[in-house]
Amino acid sequence: MNVPASNLGNLPSWIRNSQIIAGALMLGVTVFGIVAAMVGGKSPAATPIVAYLAVAFAAQVIALRFFIPGLVVKSQFKTLQNEEAGLAAERLGGLFQTRMIIGMALLDGAALFNLIAYILEGHWFSLATAGFLLLLMGMMFPTVREFESWADDLRRSLTSQF
Repeated sequence: MNVPASNLGNLPSWIRNSQIIAGALMLGVTVFGIVAAMVGGKSPAATPIVAYLAVAFAAQVIALRFFIPGLVVKSQFKTLQNEEAGLAAERLGGLFQTRMIIGMALLDGAALFNLIAYILEGHWFSLATAGFLLLLMGMMFPTVREFESWADDLRRSLTSQF
């Protein structure tokens, strides 16, 4: 299923919507990070249990970010194979957006948990982990080129299965 951007008349609008959602998630982490930097970090706790839990959670979320959105797309993609090309292309855009939202929401939650750990216990590595997660979110920012590449990869994986 080759889906170039020219075949999707409303591609720019839903890509724009995806970018707005991604920007809002990233802005939330950024603003809360500024608040956390001002409020937290006064006297680091002797045993940073929450900070260690937050970093471990972030590591798990980074790993899960590669699997969970893909599982959702695979389960929904099977229904697209039997639909008309126009409807399938439109729904493919929705799948791309869903994949992006799930992946970014996972990273967003882990980043906010690390910022809360920084406020509570004041260890710099919680703040650094949140910054790293924000960087990963920025790398996931949706673009037309990313969609086209993802759709081509999906098409190749589908044709290689048969």
